[in-house]
Amino acid sequence: MAYARTDARNEVKVILIADADDAPLTLSVSFANIITSRVYPTDKLNLPHVAISTIEENIDEDRGTMSGKKYRELLVAIEIRAKKTTGLDTQMDAYALEIEKLMVAAPTLNGKAKSYRLQSTDIEMDAEAEQLRALMTMVYRALYRVARTDPSTLIS
Repeated sequence: MAYARTDARNEVKVILIADADDAPLTLSVSFANIITSRVYPTDKLNLPHVAISTIEENIDEDRGTMSGKKYRELLVAIEIRAKKTTGLDTQMDAYALEIEKLMVAAPTLNGKAKSYRLQSTDIEMDAEAEQLRALMTMVYRALYRVARTDPSTLIS
């Protein structure tokens, strides 16, 4: 059985990929270009690509312990890397819009979390290369519960 935060990362990927079959997704990334890892060879991947990782987790020891539950707050980063000669700002905004729409449609990560909301978006641009490059990091805050004695058992 997977650790609960692994389930959260994987579910974000499922949400982003599922839309590709249902409607046009402006991310224009193939299945292989949406990865769930913090460590990845960015020079080996075609751009644009998406990387999903967990960056921090806090445990609320005061809440739920009497009922056998542990509340956890998880920060999940969705990173989009892209390059373009012109209009990169507009393209990154379009990616953010599409991702936000998909994530709002799944506010509990399809039952994997009690709540899930966008906390921040950071965009960095690099004009040193032949083409403009951008890295956008969208950080989502998820609240979920696990069994006090088993961090792989999600509790709804």
